[in-house]
This record gives sequence, structure tokens and C-alpha cells, in this order.
Amino acid sequence: MLKRALVIAAALAWVGCAEGEQIDPSSTQAAGASTGTAGQAGVSTNGSGGSSAGDSAGSGGNNGQSGNNGQSGGGGQSGSHGQSGGNGQSGGNGQSGSAGSGGAPQGDASTGTAGHGGSAGSGGSGGASGSAGAGGSVVTTTDAGSVDGFQVLYANLKTNVRSPYIECELHAKNGGSTTAAVSDLKLRYYFTNDFAKPPQFMLNWSHVSSSGSQSDMTVTPTVNAIAPAKSNADTYIEFSLASPSHTNLSPNESADFSWQIQGPDPAQDVYTQNNDYSWDAAKSSPQPWDHIVLLRGGTVIWGAPPP
Repeated sequence: MLKRALVIAAALAWVGCAEGEQIDPSSTQAAGASTGTAGQAGVSTNGSGGSSAGDSAGSGGNNGQSGNNGQSGGGGQSGSHGQSGGNGQSGGNGQSGSAGSGGAPQGDASTGTAGHGGSAGSGGSGGASGSAGAGGSVVTTTDAGSVDGFQVLYANLKTNVRSPYIECELHAKNGGSTTAAVSDLKLRYYFTNDFAKPPQFMLNWSHVSSSGSQSDMTVTPTVNAIAPAKSNADTYIEFSLASPSHTNLSPNESADFSWQIQGPDPAQDVYTQNNDYSWDAAKSSPQPWDHIVLLRGGTVIWGAPPP
């Protein structure tokens, strides 16, 4: 009997194996009439049937989980607008905006939808054209006859570029139709005081010329520093005039004088004259020269001061 029972149990176990698709030897149930419980869901596998003898049915395994859907790609960022051109001389074009990048695909099982490319930024507007610079002011020299008809004639008596002396003759000539008091007239000679020592003045001669005759005239120099210094001039000598016997300068008359200056030690104190505003080596005989300034009552009536 015992041997027969073992044969029957083995036959029942073979039948259970035929009905289940796969057998996990470790998942057999005890013999009995109860129905076997369903196997736990496996990942992508079928459940194993019960292996116990009897009527128990093998539990079916759950299907594996389906893959998650891929996330759709994010939309690309829109391109930034180009910068507008700056103001100035013709404006530059603005930079074009860069295109947005496409969305990257994501997801395990499905392909994410690519993000849309960002639209290109619009070009910056051209900068406004810069306004034209204003033209520089023009310094015009007083023309002979333009102010009361006066002019200054100049003759250079020391034409060497380097010299211990500055020396010339000056003629303030009345070429107009009005009369001016001699004492109202002043002349200015501009130079660079190279050795920064007070110059020593000497008057060679002076007079008022009138219809072939000459009258005595005094000349009083005053040395003045220019601050700030001008082009080719940091000093000027102003000559004040007076004539006790000929007080007025009538038309066609002139106030004439010759002068010189030197440093305290002519052997060492030497002027470099080509950086002197009022010096001109080419004028060795009396000629109109607008770098000598003539004032009447404090108003310039001839010449142009250094710029």
C-alpha cells in the first residue's frame, strides 16, 4: 500500500506540471483541496503554478510593467532681440538674436518630442548718425584800415635764431581819417622768456614823424607774464607812448621807435627767437606785421594776440 501511494502522488505531480507553464520548485504548495493563492507580480515574467498535489491551480504571474512614456521635449527659448546701435557718427547695426536651442528628448521607453527652436532675435536698429561737430572759430587779423585805419610796421634787427638780444623797430601808423592822442596808443611784443630772468630794456631812438619832420616821443616799457602761457609766448612787453610837443597822431603820421632787450648776462643769457610769437626773421625792413598788437584806449585796433 505504501508503495502504491507513492506512485499515485508522483502521477499527480506530473499532471500539475503539465498544466502550469513554468515550475519554480521552491514555490510548491502543500497537498489539499484548497485552491492555490495567486503568485506575486513579477517584472516581465509569468507567475509559477502551484506544485502541490491535488486540485490547486498554479497562479498566473503578472505581466511586466510597461515602459513609461517619454516626456515631451521642452520648447526652445526664443532668441533675444539684438541691441540697438549706439549714437555717434553713423550708427552701427544691432546684433542679431541667437536662435533658441531645441528641447532634449527624455523618457525610458518612448522618444521625447524635440523642442521647437527659438525664433531668431530681430536685428537691432541702426544708431542715429552723430551730429556734425561745430566748426572752429576763426581768428582774423585786423586788416589795415579796418579799425580807424591804423597798422603796425615791423623791422627785425636781430634775425639770428639764437641771440643775446631781441631788437626791432616799430611804427604805429595812422592810415585813416581820424586823429588819435599819442598817449592813447600802446603796442605789445610777444615772446618766450627762455631764461626766466627780468630783461633789461634799452631804447635806441623814438619820435613822431609828421610831413618830413620829427618830434620827440617817450616810450615806457612794461614786462608782463602771460598766465597761462600762450602758443610761443609766455611774456609780452607793452610800450606806452607820449609826446609833449606832438600830442595827437593825425592821418598819415606815425609814432616810430627802435628798442632792444637783453638778459642780465648776455654772455650766458641767450634767447631762442624762433619760438617767439612776434619774431619774424624774413622782415628785415619795415612791413605790416599782425603779430604786433596796437591798442587805442585799451581796445585792439591792429593785430591779433597769440592764440
